[in-house]
Amino acid sequence: MRNSIVALLHVLLFSRLVAVAASTDLVSRGEHKYSPYASNLTRWPHGPHGTRGASGTLIDNERNKYVLPITVGGQTLNLEIDTGSSDTWLIQSGYECYYTFDNSSQTFTESENSSFCNWTSTFTPTEDFAIIPNLHQLTCYGSGVPTRHCMYGPLGYSNVTINGLEVPHQIIGAPNESSNPLQGLPDYSGIIGLGFSGGTMAHKSSTNATVQYPSIMETLFNTSTFAAPHSKKFSFALSRDASSTGYGGVLTIGGIPSLTHPTINASSTFTSTPIEIYANTSTTQYSWYNITLEGFDFGERLVAPNTTTIIDSGYNGLEIPSEVATMLNNNWSPPGNVSGSTIFLDCNAVLSSAFGVRIGGATYYIDSADLVGQMTNGSCYSLVIAGFPPNGYSVGDPFLRNALAVFDWGEMVISFYPRVYYQS
Repeated sequence: MRNSIVALLHVLLFSRLVAVAASTDLVSRGEHKYSPYASNLTRWPHGPHGTRGASGTLIDNERNKYVLPITVGGQTLNLEIDTGSSDTWLIQSGYECYYTFDNSSQTFTESENSSFCNWTSTFTPTEDFAIIPNLHQLTCYGSGVPTRHCMYGPLGYSNVTINGLEVPHQIIGAPNESSNPLQGLPDYSGIIGLGFSGGTMAHKSSTNATVQYPSIMETLFNTSTFAAPHSKKFSFALSRDASSTGYGGVLTIGGIPSLTHPTINASSTFTSTPIEIYANTSTTQYSWYNITLEGFDFGERLVAPNTTTIIDSGYNGLEIPSEVATMLNNNWSPPGNVSGSTIFLDCNAVLSSAFGVRIGGATYYIDSADLVGQMTNGSCYSLVIAGFPPNGYSVGDPFLRNALAVFDWGEMVISFYPRVYYQS
C-alpha cells in the first residue's frame, strides 16, 4: 500500500474459477531458480474500517492483509507484506490510540481507548532495539483528506530475521502513537515494506526534515552472507484461500518456490517488464514497483493501453483508469447496485467477459471471485475502483492471486507466471 492509499477492501472467502487460461504467447527472459528460503503467508478475516531464496508461509489476514512472521529482538510477530511501501515497523506495547491525525496541524486528535485501534499483538523494545537520536517515524495512509490514519514513534537499529535469513542492523520503526482504527487483527503487528530505499521516509526531530535510509530488502541483498547461489530477488504467490483455512500463499527470497506445488501450480513460462522510477516520489531513485502495462483485456477489447501502475501487495483491489473501472462495473452478472461510491454485488457475481492485464505480450486473466469483496455483514461489493492522477493507479491482490510475481533487483524487472487454477 502506498502511503497515499488506504487498503479498505476485502477478499471473498470462496472461489469461483471462471477465468480463461492465460495466453500461450509468453516470452521467457532470464532464468529464475528454486530457493529454499520460503515462508508461508497467513490470511485473517476482518471487516471494513473508515473512509512470504527463503520461503515463508503467508497469512492472509482480513482477506486484505497477507502477513509474514518475522523475528525482532527475540519476538516473532506477523507483519503485512507490502510492495507499495518501504518502511518496516511494529506497533509498540503501551501505544497511545487516537481517533485521527489532522493534516493541517500535523497532530493527533481525540484520544481514544486502545480498543479503538485494537492492536492485539505488540512489540516490546529491548536492548536489541537501539533508538536513533533525533529521528522519528511518521507514516500515514490516505491522501487528499484533512484527516489521516498515521503511526508515530521512534526509529532504531535492530537485527531482523525473515524466512530464516538475518538482516543485520536494520532501521525499523516502533511507533507508540496510532490513529489507525481497527487495525489490530489476529496476529497482525505492523508492516514490512518491501520497496526500495527511495520509498523510505524518516523525519529529523529537530527540523522535521525528511530523510531516507536503507530499506529492509536493500540491507538484506547487500549483506555479505547473501551471495550466490542466492539471487537478489524475492517472489510470492498469494492464495485466494477457497477452503477458508487462513493459508495465504508463500513468499520466497533468493529465487522462486516450486512451480508444481499444488498450492502454486504456475506455468513454467513467464513474461517480464522493467521496473520504472515512480515519478510522483523521485526522478532519479527507485521507490516502489512501478511498471507500464500494455493495457487491460476485456472480452475482445484492449482498453487503456500503456497504463503505468504500481504492483501493490498492500492493496486489496484494483485502482485503475476510470474507463476500465466503469466498463467492468457495468458488466457484472447480475448487475450491481450503486450506493455512493460503492458498487454492491451479488456475492456470486461474475463479469460478463474474461478480464485480464496484458504484460509483455501475454494476458494474465483474473478470476471474477477475486474482484468481489465481502463485508462482515455479508454484503458483497466490487473491488474495482477508478484511480486518478496524481496518485496514479495500483494493481493489487486480485491480480496477485492469479500470478506468481518475481521482484528482481538484479535485472530491475518484475516477472509474472500465470497461475489461475491452484489448490487453495
